[in-house]
Amino acid sequence: MKPIDPEDVRARLDTVVATLKATGAWDVERPSDDKLVDAGPFGMHTLAFEQWLRYVFVPSVEALIASHGPWPTESMVAAHATREWDGHPNPDDMLSALAAFDALFTPASAPPPPEPPPSPAAEAYERSRAAFAAGDHAAALEAIRLALGADPKYPNARNYAGWILQHLPSRTAADLDEAITHYRAAMDVAPDDPVPLSNLCDALVAAGRDADAIAEAERAAASTHEWKRTVGAHNWLGWKLMERPETLDRAIEHLRQAVNWRWRWGVARVNLGKALELAHRGDEMYEQLASALQCEDDFDRAFCHERIAAYQARHGWFRNALGSMRAARREDDKRGGARRGPYDEGITWIEQQLRAAAIEPVSGEREREEAWMRACELEIPAGFLAKNECGEPLADDVVEVERLVRAERWADAAAQLEKLRASDYNKLFDAVGYAEAGAKRARHAGQHAEAIAMMRLVVEAYRYYASGATSGGEGMARMADVDRVRAKLAAWESE
Repeated sequence: MKPIDPEDVRARLDTVVATLKATGAWDVERPSDDKLVDAGPFGMHTLAFEQWLRYVFVPSVEALIASHGPWPTESMVAAHATREWDGHPNPDDMLSALAAFDALFTPASAPPPPEPPPSPAAEAYERSRAAFAAGDHAAALEAIRLALGADPKYPNARNYAGWILQHLPSRTAADLDEAITHYRAAMDVAPDDPVPLSNLCDALVAAGRDADAIAEAERAAASTHEWKRTVGAHNWLGWKLMERPETLDRAIEHLRQAVNWRWRWGVARVNLGKALELAHRGDEMYEQLASALQCEDDFDRAFCHERIAAYQARHGWFRNALGSMRAARREDDKRGGARRGPYDEGITWIEQQLRAAAIEPVSGEREREEAWMRACELEIPAGFLAKNECGEPLADDVVEVERLVRAERWADAAAQLEKLRASDYNKLFDAVGYAEAGAKRARHAGQHAEAIAMMRLVVEAYRYYASGATSGGEGMARMADVDRVRAKLAAWESE
């Protein structure tokens, strides 16, 4: 075993934590203490894998770093993660970070183990997927049945068999019944996988059994045993219940539960945005779709930009609406351009509104011109829909920082930040985004002293935020922001 440097372990653990946060895998509910007592390897007995990573793996490594060992002789977290995240829309960064961690504990002289030959079930499963992708549903169904014959519990095989049967071009009622049976079996084989539940509910609806589908999802939503399935059930119920005006409030509540459980799930946020718009709650819709665009899973980004553009146009923010509708068209083009016609019509209409107001729309790279972007910023009122970490609207003395930055009153903005620091550090942190943006713009405008003054307060705000961390991993993540702004401040001070 090669010598282990605790600093190397620290650096790679920090990367793991940062990557889990960036992809939303960090946002998991803390398990009860009894589930942590005998969770088993990788938490398989009582925990979701993401729960094990956050509440067992990271604290254990933290303890080893603090004690300088004793170090394990090997680490296989990435190998297990590869199985756990099969089907995840974007696992690459997480797997790379875990593999880099594992590499620290790989014997230097040991050659990589040979790849085992694929099992008969694996070969048949891959043939099934290839046949389905080629449009040969009969061959896909035959191959998946061979896979199940070789291994009835092969990962995702039951779920995929149901999917094929449900999507047969000449599907019969018997095919649908068989698909439902497969989905139920898939739920037993993989209780922490939310996909079979959603597929089961869709199949029940296709069979005309809407009430059964809703009851199935409600049972899963009421359970906290498998959190992924619970989240998936809330999302499915919200999607289904928004179909009827009389169940719209229930839909919104279920979708809020989904995004509360899984903060960075774009699919659920888009569904919540749709439900809120149906309920004529446009401000909340705008917030949810804007938040969805910060998520990294696979969802209809063109739709988000389109509805945001409509909201902006209703408020008369036509510069912003033009940018959003152009973004909708770009995202739609990535998926084949099915909505290009309506999006082109929307763009033409918005450009007409701008010209009617004697504003010539910019195009192409000119969208990045500072004057145009500044005008876009000023279209939206200061502090519009901005909230603190508790979800409360920002206080007026916090929003005043943004007003002063927008007015390019740099010295007054720095003075207002000083007032917040003296009165309430929480308010100082609430204003940190405005302060950092203001510092950058003041520096660009040549107001070096004011830029430095604001950036020093940004550092102080982040330091205060980091001091409130409730765990070592969280503290390290928050300190990364402190280090980032400290480095920027040092560079500016040396100019």
